Amino acid sequence: MIDVAPVIETERLRLERWDDRHTPLLVRLASMPEVMRFIGTGDPWPPLLAEDVARAERRHWEEHGFGWRAAVDRAEGRGIGLVSLNYAGEGTAGLDPEEREIGWWLEPDAWGRGLGSEGAAALRDEAFGPLRMPSIIARIQPENDASLGVARALGMEFDFATTGRSGERLVVYRLERS
Repeated sequence: MIDVAPVIETERLRLERWDDRHTPLLVRLASMPEVMRFIGTGDPWPPLLAEDVARAERRHWEEHGFGWRAAVDRAEGRGIGLVSLNYAGEGTAGLDPEEREIGWWLEPDAWGRGLGSEGAAALRDEAFGPLRMPSIIARIQPENDASLGVARALGMEFDFATTGRSGERLVVYRLERS
């Protein structure tokens, strides 16, 4: 297993390895209809589900040496979202569960400032640098213009259209390591 930095700092973000301290952040984000509208069914998650997902993401770090990172606004010192790098897992038609997926969730008051692109670029660089991943993908609901913009800003390109675990329409964007 490759040892990656527990914290990555960008110009405006501190990206911290996902741990117990970050569970309340996920519970808060997952309860916001505007954040969840393009995640799975589009419905907010009950707190117990968010807590289960937070535990699973901590285990992902322990098993694989990479994973979700809490996005902390460096100026304010508070968690504003997360940026993820993990295995895609089962449930998306036409997608190998072993693919590495990059993703981003930000609270609404952080939208429109380029923070998603900034955090995702740091994880893209981690994926292709120390982790030496061959490629990364992003699964995005086609109506999610903001996330499509982040994927394109990372250099990702449309790969194929499919359906997700909950039957939602998805587009898969991909970037190969050069």
